[in-house]
Amino acid sequence: MKKLLFILLALFVLVGCSHDEHEPAETDNEAGEQVDDEVSNEENGADSSEQDGADADSEQVIALAEEFIGQLANEEFEAATQHFNEMMEAQLTTVALDELWVALQDQLGAFIDQEYNSIEEVDDHQVVLIDGLFEGSDVVFSVAFDNNNQIAGFYIQ
Repeated sequence: MKKLLFILLALFVLVGCSHDEHEPAETDNEAGEQVDDEVSNEENGADSSEQDGADADSEQVIALAEEFIGQLANEEFEAATQHFNEMMEAQLTTVALDELWVALQDQLGAFIDQEYNSIEEVDDHQVVLIDGLFEGSDVVFSVAFDNNNQIAGFYIQ
């Protein structure tokens, strides 16, 4: 139990970006009403191809996050680290990832399934939240991606 807590604490301290909630910026329109930038951009004729690109990028990181959790569940730890950025590669080795997964299952029971929860923009990162369903309890996996769609952080809540 102490080993699991140490591993989880080390993971939180060493890996990734902060987990602050990001609220969409609000601006005042000509009538003095506040509107979301997204709505304001649509009204101002923002390029829909930019929005489609952002949607496609979000879909890609969601798929990568789900693939990552699936690889952990299948004990494919080497494959799971293939999308790590340089900092993650240095801080979370294949062996450490294996030990973390084993300790997680020892504490929570066998992994059952995963369900996509949401995606957030935090600083320069996209953070995909995935509900992890285990026999004994559920967790939330947070997988943070940098601008190159590489995994820059991994948290278990």
